[in-house]
Amino acid sequence: MSEVRTGLAQDREHLRSAFDSYAATDIAAMLEALSPGAGATRRKAERIEQLMQLLTDPAFARRAVGALSPLGRRLLGALRRTGRSSIATLLLAGQGPGADEAVVRGEVEALIKRGLLIVEGRETAGKVVLELTEPAAVLRWVWLPQAVLVALAGVNDALPALRPASAAPPLVEAGSFAHLRRDLYLALRFLKASGIRLTRAGEPHRARERI
Repeated sequence: MSEVRTGLAQDREHLRSAFDSYAATDIAAMLEALSPGAGATRRKAERIEQLMQLLTDPAFARRAVGALSPLGRRLLGALRRTGRSSIATLLLAGQGPGADEAVVRGEVEALIKRGLLIVEGRETAGKVVLELTEPAAVLRWVWLPQAVLVALAGVNDALPALRPASAAPPLVEAGSFAHLRRDLYLALRFLKASGIRLTRAGEPHRARERI
């Protein structure tokens, strides 16, 4: 029992830290999506407290998971083992017959705005905006609240199967540092051409990591 209480306390602090980086308008929208009318006259801190109460409530998590679409369950199901993934990985995992990238992107966005996927924050001057319109958005990471992760374990059999992995290549060549440098150069050149600002270390500029 003490381990359960410790895990719950850690999850609450994890959620609080993430929500502190969200814009106040996004917190209000999330609370409205989860509990219509609940955040109409509340301050951001009060809304965060209510969001944490909902997202750490096992009964609420079971109802939320039970109401997911098959695509939503597929996306959250992809996080069952680790509880954490990049948005890019989810966009790939969710695609299949009748679900192209645009459809999957919309579902990921909806899950984020309902608090079932939490955007992993970083220390930036700005606040997290819950949109996936910028190219750098796919580089961000998301994670599941613990109660949602536990609720998913109860519906494993109902989760649609992910697309099968590609067949193994006919030939695997030995590694080459020269090839690695070439691939890194090509990747950085692509990122530069895409309009994403890069730091001197070759990473996306923090100002372009907003979602």
